[in-house]
Amino acid sequence: MVCVVLLILSRRASSLLFNMFMLLLAGGGYTATPLQDISTEDLRQIMTVNFEWNFWAYRATIPYLLNQNDTRSTWTLCTGSQGDLGARAAPAMTQGALYSMANVACRDNYKTNVRFNEIYLALRVEVDESAAKNDTMKASDFAKCYAALLSDLQDALR
Repeated sequence: MVCVVLLILSRRASSLLFNMFMLLLAGGGYTATPLQDISTEDLRQIMTVNFEWNFWAYRATIPYLLNQNDTRSTWTLCTGSQGDLGARAAPAMTQGALYSMANVACRDNYKTNVRFNEIYLALRVEVDESAAKNDTMKASDFAKCYAALLSDLQDALR
């Protein structure tokens, strides 16, 4: 299952509109296919689903945040531990690419109004029904944690 969610949270902070963008990639390319058995076609699909969608979303939204010139602007990328674990070839390769993208985006935005964040997950998050069957974290539980993180970040930026 592939699910990409671009979450745009808008809140009133005093009289100013506060925008926070988050791209979350959940799923796609999580097969146990050994590295030597991944076809070129599969590799291209895996990179498109697990990496390129994040790149395109970043490229499409970062100019908006920069143009707002609001120092409370935040762009958050969610990455995972497969790049470190290497237990599954497909997500491991794409997580390495996402980590590099996060590093570059952080440096590129260092002296801008945009704060770039990476959330590194060392566990698997799935939609609630699937998580119950697979003994993984429920998306609804992750959402609560993420909402708390955003609240803390908003408080820190006031």
